[in-house]
Amino acid sequence: MRAHSLWIVSLMAMLAASTDAVAQKATYATGSDQHDSAGQPSGIAYLASGQWRQPLVSDPPSQGGSGQNAQPGQYPQANPYQPTMMTGGMMPQPGMGYPGMMPQPGMGYPGMMPYGAAPAAYAQPNPMIQQDPSVVEASYHNGTCAACGGHGCATCRGSGCGCCGNGCQGCCGLFGGGQYCGFSRGIGNAWDLSEYGGRCAPRYFDFSAEATLFKLEGNVPSRAFASSGVLGPTVLDSNQLGFETEGGIRMTGNWICFAGSTLEVSYMGVGNWGSGAFVTGAGDLYSPLSNFGSDPLGGYAESDQSDFVGLSLNNRFDSIEINLKRGWTGAGCWFQGSWWGGFRYFRLSERSNYVAIGATGAMDYSVDTDNDMYGVQLGGDLTTRLTTRLSLTGFLECGLYGNRGVQHSTILLNDGGTVAGVFEEASANRASMVTEGGFHGNFKLTPHATLKLGYQVVYVDGVALSIDNYNFTTALGTGPAALVGRSISIDDNGSALYHGATAGLECVW
Repeated sequence: MRAHSLWIVSLMAMLAASTDAVAQKATYATGSDQHDSAGQPSGIAYLASGQWRQPLVSDPPSQGGSGQNAQPGQYPQANPYQPTMMTGGMMPQPGMGYPGMMPQPGMGYPGMMPYGAAPAAYAQPNPMIQQDPSVVEASYHNGTCAACGGHGCATCRGSGCGCCGNGCQGCCGLFGGGQYCGFSRGIGNAWDLSEYGGRCAPRYFDFSAEATLFKLEGNVPSRAFASSGVLGPTVLDSNQLGFETEGGIRMTGNWICFAGSTLEVSYMGVGNWGSGAFVTGAGDLYSPLSNFGSDPLGGYAESDQSDFVGLSLNNRFDSIEINLKRGWTGAGCWFQGSWWGGFRYFRLSERSNYVAIGATGAMDYSVDTDNDMYGVQLGGDLTTRLTTRLSLTGFLECGLYGNRGVQHSTILLNDGGTVAGVFEEASANRASMVTEGGFHGNFKLTPHATLKLGYQVVYVDGVALSIDNYNFTTALGTGPAALVGRSISIDDNGSALYHGATAGLECVW
C-alpha cells in the first residue's frame, strides 16, 4: 500500500515539473489578438482547485468564444463553430485520458486550455471591414481571401482574391480587379445582383415595346427609266431613289406556359419607306418602252420626247411571330440564353409610279406588288451580364416560307386628249426566306423595368418588288396597241434589306 502511494506521489511530481515547462512555451497562433499558454494555470492546479466539478452553466463564455453557451435558466448548448471538451463527471471516450494518467500520442498534455476557454485559433474574429455602403459583405469563395482577414473581400463580390491586393479599399472592375468606382456605382456593381434575383436569374420580361429606326437599302442592279436623247446617257434610274430612316414599332409579349419555357407573340412593322426622283428636259427625254427612242425611231407620243420624267416608290412590311421559347443557363451563369421555334407571317408590299409628260402626250405607269409569306422559323439568343444592371444580348433567327407574290400593273396613256388604259396582273408561288438578327444592351432602371438599346438587321429574299416588275417589252404598233397582247409575268427573285437602331422598354410585373 505504501509503495502504491509512493508511486502516485512520484507521478504527480513528474506531472507538475513537465507542466511548468510546457506552460512557458507559446502556442503557434500567429494572430496579434490571440493568446498563448503562458498565463494559463497548470493542469495539476486546475484539478486541485476543483473548478472542473462546477456546473457547466456557471462557466462564463471566454473572450474568444466558448465551446458551449447557455442563457440564464437554460441548459448549455454546444457551439457548432468551436471545439468542445469533456465536461466534469463524464465518462471518458475511447482514446481519451483520465486525470493524472500519462498522455498518449495524439492526446493533450498538462497545461492545455481548461474547460470554457477556446484555443488561440478560435480567438475573436477580426472586426467587420469598413466598406462602400452601396455593397454588402461578400461571403463567396468560402471566405478564403487571407488579405481580408479570412472573410472574403467585401468589394470583390465573389471574384476571388484579386481585389484584395488593393486592401479591399477599391471598387472592382467587371472581372474582379481594377479601380472602377464611378463605373460600378453608376451602373451597378458587377457582382451585387441580389436586388435583381442574383447573377443566375434568367433574363425575362412580360411585355416589351420598341421603336425601330430602319433604313431600306436600294435595289441592285439598277434599272434605267430615262435617257437624254436617242440612246443617250441615262439621266434617271432606280438607284437615285434614296431611302431615309423610317420609324416603326415592335411589341412583344411573353407568357410562361411551363417550367423553363415561354410562349412569345411579337409584332413588328408600321414603317413606310418612300422616295422619289425626277428629271426635266426640253422634249429630249426617252423611255425604255421605245428602247430610249430607237424602236420605233423617235419613240412613242405618250412616253417619249418628254419634258418631265419622274419615278417614286413606297415600301413597307409587317410581321407577326408566335414562338415557343426554351431557356438555358451556362456554367457559372456567365452566359444564358434561349432557343425557339415557331410560326411567322411576313407581308412585304411596294407601290411604284413612273410618269412621263411631254408636249404631245403623257404616260402614268404604276406597279404594285404584294408578298404574303407563311412559314416556320428557328432562332436563339445569348445574353451575358456585365454588371448588376447592364447586360448584352445577341440574337439570330431564320425561317423558310411559302410566298405568294402578286403584281398589279396599270398603264394610263394620254395621246392628245385620248386616254386609254392597260391593266395587267400576274402571280406565282415560291419558297422565300426571312433572316433577322441583331444585338442590344439591357440596362435595369428598376427591378421591373429595363431600357433596351440596340441594332437590328432584317433580310428578305425571294420576293416580288415593284421596280423589278416594270415590263418594257412592246409589240408592233403605236400607243396602246403596242402593249396589248404582250406576255405578262411576275419577277419574284427580289430581295430587301432593312437595318437600323432600336430602342425600347421591357417590363416585368
